[in-house]
Amino acid sequence: MNEFELLVNRQYRVVIGILAFGVSMPGLLVLARKIDTPNMKILIPLLLLLLLFYLLYKFVSGKLIIKYWNNKLDFEWRRRILFERKDIEPVSISDIKTLVIDEERFLRKIITVDRIIEINNGKSKKNDFHLFLKKLILIVEDNNGRVIDSKQYSSEKGYDDFSFHLTIMLFAASIFFISRLWDYIEFYSLFLLLFPIFAYWRHINLRIKKKRQG
Repeated sequence: MNEFELLVNRQYRVVIGILAFGVSMPGLLVLARKIDTPNMKILIPLLLLLLLFYLLYKFVSGKLIIKYWNNKLDFEWRRRILFERKDIEPVSISDIKTLVIDEERFLRKIITVDRIIEINNGKSKKNDFHLFLKKLILIVEDNNGRVIDSKQYSSEKGYDDFSFHLTIMLFAASIFFISRLWDYIEFYSLFLLLFPIFAYWRHINLRIKKKRQG
C-alpha cells in the first residue's frame, strides 16, 4: 500500500480569499486612522491582519491522505478544510475516465463517470508522489482513460482564466479605494498596503509564467 500526505486547496476558495483580503484592507486602514495610541495604530491592524491570514489559510487549504491499494484510491482528511464536511468516497482506478495533472506533479482532479474529485495538491516535499503519479498515468491510459492538464480542462469547459482577470480587477479596485481613502491614511499605516500589493504581484507573476510555459 502506498500512502501520501498532501497539502491541498480549493481554487474557488483562493479566489474568495483574495477578494476578502482585498476588501478588508481599506477597513484596516480606516481603523488605523481612528486609533489614537501610536503603537496601537500598527499593532491592532497587524494582529487583525494575521488573524485574517490564519482564517483564510484554514478556509483555503487542508491536509489530505491518499492511499493506493487493491487497485483503488482511498482518501482521508488529516486536517479538513474549514467548512468541508463531506468525506471523499474511495474510487476504483478502473472507474477513472480523466486525470487532470500539471507537470506530472500536481494532481488537480480525478474524473469518473458520475463525479469529479478535486485534489489540487501543492508541491510535495517527497519525490515518491511524483513517481506514483507517473504510475497512475500509465494505469489510467492503459484503461483507455485520458490525462490532460488544467489548460486543456479549462478550454474544454469553456472557462476563461477567471481568477487571473479577477485578480487584476481586485488590484484596480484596491487602488481606487486607496485613492478615496488617502486623506484618512497616515504615513506609518502605509505598510499595510505592502501585503495586498505583494499578494497581487505574486499571483499575477505566477499566472503569466504559467501562460508562457503553456
